[in-house]
Amino acid sequence: EPYTSDEPAEEKMDLSSALHILDDRTSQIVNLHGRGRTMKQIGVVFGLSRQRVQQVLVEAHSKMFAYLLHGTVPSQQVASR
Repeated sequence: EPYTSDEPAEEKMDLSSALHILDDRTSQIVNLHGRGRTMKQIGVVFGLSRQRVQQVLVEAHSKMFAYLLHGTVPSQQVASR
């Protein structure tokens, strides 16, 4: 199910500004989910189970929030873009 939030638009913009810390595939998964695709639909696109897509989203959101709160990426793994 897509993530919905009552957060102000500027907070959503901050979260999207943290996408650069993710690898390309994870960033694509987060983007698709943010655009209303279900975890099952995303799984079909990437050859993943719905459960694995959920795990990827949880890990991605944790990394993005940590980056926004602390200015660092957990385990200092930054995607090269």
